[in-house]
Amino acid sequence: MKKITSLFVLLIISCCVYAQADPPISGESLEAQAKALDEMNKKAAEWVGGLAIADEGKKHAVETAIAVHLMAVRDWNNTHPASLVPAGINPATGNKLSELDRQFIACSTIPAEVHSNLMNALRANLSPLQVDTILDRYTV
Repeated sequence: MKKITSLFVLLIISCCVYAQADPPISGESLEAQAKALDEMNKKAAEWVGGLAIADEGKKHAVETAIAVHLMAVRDWNNTHPASLVPAGINPATGNKLSELDRQFIACSTIPAEVHSNLMNALRANLSPLQVDTILDRYTV
């Protein structure tokens, strides 16, 4: 009985700890994060607004996927600066890594799931032409 009670208490504590809000990214205040999320939501709504999606459920799913992706990339960039990449040489050229090289290396370490989650949501809710339209917005 004592083991069951201990297990139950441990389970409750684990759930409570897991449910707590994530700490701010790189010392950023919760207000700053909320403002950034609001900006990402506005950008996603703007991008999706031009697609004329009749189904509100699909429209919301696409807007959410874009906003989540934009925040994930933003947070990754904020927590993985180029300064984390050691200064070294580019093996292809033999030249010292530039700041741009180091930024590119840091950005390339973002988990593949960030991109695949976005693409899965876009492909599930949009036509191929609409997916291309959204992807064009990322590169403009």
